[in-house]
Order: sequence, then C-alpha cells, then structure tokens
Amino acid sequence: MLDAAQLAICFVQNTDPETVKNSQILQNGLAKTIQDIGEAANNLTPGFRSEHPEVPWRDITDMRNFLVHVYFEIDLNVMWKTATEDLPPLLEWLQAIFRSDAFKS
Repeated sequence: MLDAAQLAICFVQNTDPETVKNSQILQNGLAKTIQDIGEAANNLTPGFRSEHPEVPWRDITDMRNFLVHVYFEIDLNVMWKTATEDLPPLLEWLQAIFRSDAFKS
C-alpha cells in the first residue's frame, strides 16, 4: 500500500491534469496504483482498521471498487484529485503507522 501510494504520487509529480488526460500510460498507471491501494486496504483486518480511525479506509476501498467496476466512466479529475490531494496525507499516515511500535521488531 505504501509503495503504491508513493508510485501514484510520482505519476502526477511535475505534471498537470491535462498531461494525464493525454497520456493513456499515466491514466492506466494511476488507476492501477489507486486500485492496489484499495485492494490492500480491503485486505487489512477490521481490527487494524479500527485501530487507525484517522485513515479513511472506507473511502479508499470505495475508490478501488469504483475504478474496478466503472472503469470506462472514470472522471480523470477525480483520479487527479485523489493522487494530488488525498494520497499525500494517506502516505504520511501509512509512514507513521509503519514507524510505530507495532511494526518494530
């Protein structure tokens, strides 16, 4: 999940919505990484998710489901917003969670 979030952010770094709109490769890469984030979130235990209520787990899995099931109707502006506005705080949350004592051996 962490790697996918970092990759999605890299896809849109130093670019703009128009560039993404004109690049099928960027669109596919962005959609795939956002789907991967949602799939990983969906596979977390309910206990883990409840221990981290600051993360919008339901929104993350809902976005994955939308991308998977309604792919040809995707609004690229929504993917852009997800990558530029929603994923940076998610990345910070994930990094903090993985740095926490629960993940130290």
